[in-house]
Amino acid sequence: MPPGFPWGWITAIPLLAFPAGLRAERQYRRLAQLPESVIPGGLPSLSIIVPARNEQRNLQALLPSLLNLEYPGRLEILVVDDHSTDHTAGVAESYGLHVLRLEGGLPTGWSGKPNACYQGALQAQGEWFLFTDADPLHPPSGPARAVSFAIEKGRDGLSLFFRQK
Repeated sequence: MPPGFPWGWITAIPLLAFPAGLRAERQYRRLAQLPESVIPGGLPSLSIIVPARNEQRNLQALLPSLLNLEYPGRLEILVVDDHSTDHTAGVAESYGLHVLRLEGGLPTGWSGKPNACYQGALQAQGEWFLFTDADPLHPPSGPARAVSFAIEKGRDGLSLFFRQK
């Protein structure tokens, strides 16, 4: 370390991190919870877009959770294969899903995942989009409860924080 390095900050970081962590936990607990029920009747069509790069292993857990969703409306699942070098596309196709394989390089100014999400959105047919990584598992009623909540609250969209194990 160079002379005059503020060593006091190094010892203060753990002391500052603990209160910041407590504050974040309190804010997390204050977030609205999805209701257990879904509004009666059908829900708008939903496109689930999974940007995936080298996710063959995670897709084997994710895709069954998506295929077992209890969604009272038209549901579409689209896996966007973002230049994978493993069997990501093959795994998705083995579940009978539509796979969009991205070709060529990234557009100028774009990075991988945002581009994959955008390309998936261009292909999607649903009125609502759910973008999900390949590693979470979705509870059967989760997307229906989320779309229902957004409609009831008059929202055009929402971000969800998953309970982690």
